[in-house]
Amino acid sequence: MNHLSGFVAYPSQPPEIGQTVSAAVVHLRSENRAVDLTTWEENDVAGRFIYQPILEEIDNGQMLVADVTRLNFNVVFEIGYAIGREKRAYLIRNSAIAGSDDLIEQVGVFDTLGYKQYNSSDQLASHLVPCDA
Repeated sequence: MNHLSGFVAYPSQPPEIGQTVSAAVVHLRSENRAVDLTTWEENDVAGRFIYQPILEEIDNGQMLVADVTRLNFNVVFEIGYAIGREKRAYLIRNSAIAGSDDLIEQVGVFDTLGYKQYNSSDQLASHLVPCDA
């Protein structure tokens, strides 16, 4: 059985993205012991710069899962950091929410890397299950 560990990055706005991603992670944790994903909100510790635990999570995990529905500086930085650290960057996009399609096209790298579309937490969870789990 393959084991998947990593960090999940997504924008705080709109809140539906975070709610859907968090629900998928909770579902995976309850149903599949081969998945160990941590979200940025779980690292939001008072009195500590949030970037430090996030970079540690990226360094310690096998991959970064990043939602590019609505691009923001933090998520784009984390994607670049993960690529620089030679981690797999698995990009996702919520097809139920109007996103940053024009910006994604202008930047170009996200189309090159590719992304998996989802429209519910169940669908996202199914995309994140390791192949042999």
